[in-house]
Amino acid sequence: MNSGLNLFTSTPFVMDDGTLVVPVAKAARGVADLELLLFDDSGQMGSNVTRYTFTIQVDLFENLPPYSLSQHIEVVDGGGREGYPAFALVASLEELPASARELIQYDVQCSTTAPGMFEVPPAIDSVGTLWLSIRTGFSGRALCGVRLQAQAAGIEQSDQNFFTMRVWPRPRISRVIPAIAGTEAGSSVTLFGTNFGSFRSRGYDLMQYGNLTVFVTGANSVGDEEKEHWVECDRLVVVSDGELTCEIPAGKGRRDIKVEILDGINRTGTLLGGFLSVEIWYGGVAEDPHCAAFGVPWPHRQEAITQCGTRGVLGFSPADQTGVSMDIARLNVSSAVRSLVVMNKTVFAGGGLFAVNGSRYQGVFAWDGRNIEPLALGLDGAISGMSLFSESEQKVLVSGSFTKAYNIHGSVST
Repeated sequence: MNSGLNLFTSTPFVMDDGTLVVPVAKAARGVADLELLLFDDSGQMGSNVTRYTFTIQVDLFENLPPYSLSQHIEVVDGGGREGYPAFALVASLEELPASARELIQYDVQCSTTAPGMFEVPPAIDSVGTLWLSIRTGFSGRALCGVRLQAQAAGIEQSDQNFFTMRVWPRPRISRVIPAIAGTEAGSSVTLFGTNFGSFRSRGYDLMQYGNLTVFVTGANSVGDEEKEHWVECDRLVVVSDGELTCEIPAGKGRRDIKVEILDGINRTGTLLGGFLSVEIWYGGVAEDPHCAAFGVPWPHRQEAITQCGTRGVLGFSPADQTGVSMDIARLNVSSAVRSLVVMNKTVFAGGGLFAVNGSRYQGVFAWDGRNIEPLALGLDGAISGMSLFSESEQKVLVSGSFTKAYNIHGSVST
């Protein structure tokens, strides 16, 4: 030891495992310069010894400084790990020695109305930032107690301070009905999901909710670079906490839809590709120079540019001024579609034996933009033509090479 002997009750030393032991004297404060020498097993200093010098600064840290907390915070679920700076502030923190600042810790203990609300326990770091990670789908309230401490310095915890937390659930859209809509403005859609409007999800229970908006990707949303072009829906009605209705703006292609709530703390729920705006449908075995024919597996998917990736059925929006159309059906159909009929927002496709997205259909299937369904149990042959027979009764007229049709119970109609 070269200086600062009075700072220690005995000379600092290094244990066999390399731990430096520094016995600091009570109320000591100052700087000590130390030198470390290496000895061989015999206890004699070697002829080529490297000397290591270092400095220890001892600061006097007897009492925890006063601090303040934000009294209340409102957050939204499912946002991942989020930080809230300056949530806790230590008075005159800059006046403390740097070594003392590093010893200060916050102990945070919370009780909640919804057990399991936190993915990890809330924590406040040394600079006063509150860190939270709320589990998706959780909401409720929490009461949290905070104590300041410096355990490494042997200083007990301060008095406990408290803050309250309100966790709001994010609105979530699970599906849109109908899943196939027109391209003109004014079509009515229904959104199903959760947390649109109730006492639990909004904090008040009213027949009419304000500060809630539904947006849809708009009339120019053809390319991926334009997906953030949001247009507000008209005639929005909150039917219940799990249902909304509105009239969509003009648009084309596979369209995203989102619900935005502005109740002091903003929260948004988005459903990508929530529904389709389509006016033209094609069926068949289409060839494209960039990919194989429909019905043949191909290695690379191309979206929103060509018909690659969709076999058997193509859905197109009318081309915009740049002449770009969109393949939006995305149905994996194993064989040629020979005829199509669109009725009541549903596409009916006819042909031979189909495998569609992994399921088998005999001669015909129906697709509403989301679900694929058989028509009873199909036919014993192939359909070559289809036409609308009765839209009110939802019946289609089919022609082709077949002799039997099978109803849902398996009985035969000839």
